[in-house]
Amino acid sequence: MDNKEDKCIHNIEVYIGGIAALFAISAGVYRAALNDFSQDAVLEALISISELIVSALVLLVAIRSIISNMGKKDTFDNVLKHEIDNWVNRSRPLISEDKSFNNGTRYFRLTDHEHIFDIGKDLSDENSYKKGQFVIIPNTFRKNDQLTFILNKSTFLDRAKVNETKVEAELKILASKIAACINSNFGQYFAASADKHQPKINVILLEDFSLPEQARSLVKMIDYVMTLYMVAA
Repeated sequence: MDNKEDKCIHNIEVYIGGIAALFAISAGVYRAALNDFSQDAVLEALISISELIVSALVLLVAIRSIISNMGKKDTFDNVLKHEIDNWVNRSRPLISEDKSFNNGTRYFRLTDHEHIFDIGKDLSDENSYKKGQFVIIPNTFRKNDQLTFILNKSTFLDRAKVNETKVEAELKILASKIAACINSNFGQYFAASADKHQPKINVILLEDFSLPEQARSLVKMIDYVMTLYMVAA
């Protein structure tokens, strides 16, 4: 809300509050006068004035809330920004944005486990920490636009050792499994598949995204994949 809107709301509050107070005081004085300003009459008038002023204050709070929310409308863009920002903030230091990337928006995932407990730290501008690509989000969200999840060797190297497989083979298996999970849980909006040539998961939008709920589903899907990465690693 800008300063002009704040000033307008403030003026409305002043007018309503002033009028309510004037009526309350006038009514109280009039009631007391009818009873010759006796002690009981004055006390009753003060109680009535207090009640009316409290009621006026409650009304002012309600008016401010209504006016503050007037004109506010959830759109795909503002909901997406809000949800992405929340996801990044609550995932720090695990997730950080690559601010130098231009072809969409790219997010890194921390692979330096020594710093995994630096809760809340923003590592976007820190080059000393080991980070790998996690997801690339497109600039537009039309049908057939694509998100890309990247599986890094360093993230899943220990898993390959435990399974006694080459890391490249392990990444192919993981990509197929994660793609299947995306399709199972978010198949209404997305079609995911393992890339045939690289350790990536390509996620295609099945329709144009323009609704707030679609923005929320998009971020839920990204957060879900991050959870799968953490479990698989």
